[in-house]
Amino acid sequence: MKVRLKPGWSQAYPELTVGNVYRVLEVCVDHLRLISDAGEPILFDRRAFDFVDANQPADWTSERGDEGELYAMPPELAEPRYFFERWHDGDPEVRRRLTHYVYELARAERGLMPDPPNRYLRLQRRPTRAEDPVAVGLELDQDGWEVRRVEFFADGHLGHASVRDSSGRTELAERPVSLEDLRAGALDGQLTELTRAEFEQLFERALAAADAAEASRRPEPEDMTVRPVEALAWVRSRPQQFFSRGEPEAVGLLAWLMADVIALGGGDCLIRKSGRWWVIGSDADWLASAPCPVPELFRRVVPAPEHGEHSMRGEVLAGAFCPDISVFGSEGLIRIAGEAVDEPGWFASAGIVRAILFRLPEESAQ
Repeated sequence: MKVRLKPGWSQAYPELTVGNVYRVLEVCVDHLRLISDAGEPILFDRRAFDFVDANQPADWTSERGDEGELYAMPPELAEPRYFFERWHDGDPEVRRRLTHYVYELARAERGLMPDPPNRYLRLQRRPTRAEDPVAVGLELDQDGWEVRRVEFFADGHLGHASVRDSSGRTELAERPVSLEDLRAGALDGQLTELTRAEFEQLFERALAAADAAEASRRPEPEDMTVRPVEALAWVRSRPQQFFSRGEPEAVGLLAWLMADVIALGGGDCLIRKSGRWWVIGSDADWLASAPCPVPELFRRVVPAPEHGEHSMRGEVLAGAFCPDISVFGSEGLIRIAGEAVDEPGWFASAGIVRAILFRLPEESAQ
């Protein structure tokens, strides 16, 4: 599944390039998760894109909400839960898995394309120092520039380099190389032509070796003093930090949300109980300036410097403690979690342009 950013959306999404084609990693209702030009997996409004390939892969895990809204993602990224939240929290294992997944997709696509007119070679070398490689695998373009490089060392470890990354001290050559230069540096003229498939096997071995070396350097979990945590679990584990009575209550949650409405939107704030639902709304859209799509506000801890140093927005508290949440805005009524709700008829007469509707567990059970 691939999309292209439409003209006119570059101001809203400066981290993307108009006309570029991006691979979809997740469908979340009316948002698509893509890897931005900065290399981050972010949710974007699907209206910003034209589909280049609208076919959802058959092996994706899919789930439909009560109103038919779609949640879908590759099975490789479905575990652990809150995979992308963990990525943004810096979880090294999750980040490694995403990198590996994207690499495998690119490799599979290359397998469907004709082989590039590159040359693949392996040469045995005469190392002049103990730390020099004893053999080298090379991918050279038509002009002799190195595209990828694999180095084999006497102690059994491997190094790799490409235009994207490298491991250890292995680097690409800074100038084009000729076959004559390579033969001159080869041991007894041992310069062997490889197929692309043979070179890919060598390069994959080097990537696996780099992953293993990184894992061996990673401290054991019990030795870590700082650990990435899942935002909702973190909030649920400490209600006393957010509510004066030490447990979730409507008044306390409304106070958090009201602070957001006033500080971030600057409009009037209206609070009303509509049936079993609490409603907080405003004539100004205080979510418009959010740094992420609206659904993400209820799953992530988002800083709110407008409230003071080390402050955060209140939506994540609703996401952590309320089983039923909906959000009203210019896009209509969106179900964030749990049971859907009909749009209250008094919104128009009250001038409401944005509202959050929620129920706490005891109200949902009534």
